[in-house]
This record gives sequence, C-alpha cells and structure tokens, in this order.
Amino acid sequence: MSERVTVKMVDLQGRKFKIHKMDAMTGAYLLYTLMEKFLPLMLENQVKAGDGPLQDKLPKDRQPMSKQEFTALVKDCLSCVREVTGAGEIPALNENGTWRLNNADHNTPLVLGLVIHSLVFNIGDFFAGGSLKELQSSLQGIFPAPIKM
Repeated sequence: MSERVTVKMVDLQGRKFKIHKMDAMTGAYLLYTLMEKFLPLMLENQVKAGDGPLQDKLPKDRQPMSKQEFTALVKDCLSCVREVTGAGEIPALNENGTWRLNNADHNTPLVLGLVIHSLVFNIGDFFAGGSLKELQSSLQGIFPAPIKM
C-alpha cells in the first residue's frame, strides 16, 4: 500500500503554492455541501423536464448557495493553502479570514484556481479511489428499491 499524499505543490500565475490535506471533518463537510448543492442540479440537467418519476423525485425547494455559504466554502478551501516564497510559507488567509497573500484580494482567477486545486486534492480521493464503491456497497439493502450510484 502506498503512503497517502498529504501535500501537493501547485504553480499558478508564476507563483508556487503548497496545498495541504484538510482535516477529515472539514473535508467531509465540503463534500456534503457540494453534493447537496450540485448533485440535484447535475441530475436535473440529465433529466428532461417532466420526464417521469425521476423528475418528480428531485427536490422542488432547492436554494442556490448563498454568498455566506460560498464565502465559507472558499475560506475552508483556502485554509490549507500556503504560498511558498524565498522567505518561507505564507498562509492564504489570516486567522480572521482576511487575505494574507499579496495581490489576492482582486485576483479572481488566482483565488478560484486555488479553491479548485484545494477541492480536487482534498475530496478527489472519494471519487477516484474505492470510497464511492465502498459507500455504494454499504448502502445496499438500506433502500427499499434498487439504486444505482
């Protein structure tokens, strides 16, 4: 069994960043949040309007992610990001959630790139490894009708 990777180096806009693994509770919460917000939307896009029983089962009262929810998600993702400089490592955010990185406050492509890298690195294992299949196996027999994941 190979050793689990806990740090990833990323180059963005000529800068070097180190992304660390999040604690398991934060990672699980982010995965839950993303599944809650985006899975119904992805399913809806796969099913034509009025297309029988599946369309009827999709939640009707879904709410888009609020600005506060989005900001919390971004801050959670950036909490494990550090810029690597000649003077050492600089956290992306200060303890109070304000920017610590130089020139990040108005650099949307950089911030979104770091968020995406952090998400993929921290929750990508769930989809790439056996975790999804293990979850599917453990859910068999719980639901009254056969499900496909």
